[in-house]
Amino acid sequence: MSIAKRKNIDMTEGEPLKLLLTFAIPILFGNVFQLLYNMADSIIVGRFVSSDALAAVGTCASPFGMFVSLNMGAATGVGILVAQFFGAHKERKIKPLVINALLIMSMTSIVFGVLGILLAPEILRLLGAPDEVFHDAVTYLRIIYLGLLGSAVYNMEAGVLRSLGDSQMPLYFLIFSSILNTVMDLLCVTVLKLGVLGVGLATVISQYVVAAVTFFFARKKYVYFRFSVRELHFDGDLVKRILTAGVPLALQNSTISLSNVFLQRFVNSFGATVMAAHTVATKFDNIDNLPLGAMAMALSTYTGQNIGAKKLDRIKKGYRVMWIFAIGFSVVMFLFGHLGGRAFMSLFSTEETVIGYGVIAIGIYSSFVLFLSNIYINRAVINGSGDTRFSMCGGFMEVLGRVGFALLFIYGLKLGMRGIWYACIANWGTTGVFYLVRYLSGKWKNKAFT
Repeated sequence: MSIAKRKNIDMTEGEPLKLLLTFAIPILFGNVFQLLYNMADSIIVGRFVSSDALAAVGTCASPFGMFVSLNMGAATGVGILVAQFFGAHKERKIKPLVINALLIMSMTSIVFGVLGILLAPEILRLLGAPDEVFHDAVTYLRIIYLGLLGSAVYNMEAGVLRSLGDSQMPLYFLIFSSILNTVMDLLCVTVLKLGVLGVGLATVISQYVVAAVTFFFARKKYVYFRFSVRELHFDGDLVKRILTAGVPLALQNSTISLSNVFLQRFVNSFGATVMAAHTVATKFDNIDNLPLGAMAMALSTYTGQNIGAKKLDRIKKGYRVMWIFAIGFSVVMFLFGHLGGRAFMSLFSTEETVIGYGVIAIGIYSSFVLFLSNIYINRAVINGSGDTRFSMCGGFMEVLGRVGFALLFIYGLKLGMRGIWYACIANWGTTGVFYLVRYLSGKWKNKAFT
């Protein structure tokens, strides 16, 4: 066994519950800090600038997220390949895989970043951003597009580390980045009085810093990150594998984000107050996603390693463990949403109308967390197995479902702003069934890339 391997978690042996928790807990803490520094932007803007500024920041989340999701999907595809190579004991392929992934993601993120900066006004007009938030929204969106390269590189680095079983290193650097971002937010907004410009600059700087620091320490600890400039060249076979694994997931993620873009247009049509409330309710929804996302990432890596090692029975055991966790978590979030929704909204705004709308949204979201869990669990196994083309189809289905349900509930059933949030729930339900049927069919079992 190599030195590198002894430092990682081998998920092909041992008790599934212990392995999944050991792997997921650092990811969960990392996701919490990621959320905190995203929330810090909204809290600081909402309390120290204005509700219109909060709405401006919120309306930029979906168009920026669409580009980030492309890179995150590609990073997930790379992670699947790493996990399967690791489980199949083909570690010699991991270093050139990292090199090619770094080259691909750097090039694509630069292209997308430039496009985002140039097209920011047109994107926001397409979203129907109200006049009172338009200027701040353009400023913020252009600034954060400058950070797309840093975000892409970090996501690739973190994806590789997690697929090797190391979920602790990404945690440490996310904590560092979150603290740095929050301090700079306060400095730029409360001291330098830069408003949304300052919040954007703080986010961009923290993204590049965490990408650089993660690469430096990953290079010291793992041989897979130790390469010279002369080794930076494309390998046709690996590029093909990366694209085969990553493009479907990139399209899946980006289409899901595209559905959020369309949803944001519906939100914007109700004005700045509902926009602000939806921005905060989305933060609550992110809390739903934190533990589910951490456990799903663990299950995906667990599936990747075990399918590489051809241990399908272990995957089924991990799947059952994840469902037990999801049921308990759904109960906790229901209680939190219905008992603490108003207190949560009050962290972000002092305006009673904003708080009231947000409480409605949180009540709806927190009642259907098990629907969301169904997506995460089944998609984790499907992705980890290498059945990424099916996940791409799931992404397309989410776009159609979210937009279709929004049109039905808002305009067909005349539910008004509540239709926005009910559309999300209906989409969770139908998409979850879509993935569940695929899992039960067993067709994912022969989709490994190794």
